[in-house]
Amino acid sequence: MVTIVDQPRVPKLFDERAAAEALGVSVDTLRRERKRAKIAHTMIGGRIRYTEAHLTRYIEETGMPDDRPRLGEIGGYWLSQRPTSR
Repeated sequence: MVTIVDQPRVPKLFDERAAAEALGVSVDTLRRERKRAKIAHTMIGGRIRYTEAHLTRYIEETGMPDDRPRLGEIGGYWLSQRPTSR
């Protein structure tokens, strides 16, 4: 008998540049928010990485005005994207 077990899902990791782009902010702003403990992050191999959950939680906690870019999946990557309609 073979038992199939779901493998744990490994979250997509974003470096600072990709995370800043997804949020529609500069890398400097993202670093400032991280140093102020306003956005969670993970250290892997001594490098800072962000997950989709980190970015989503930051948006939910800080609230992004309607005119700010939104997270949107394009081609398998999360990039900032302006709303197409208002």
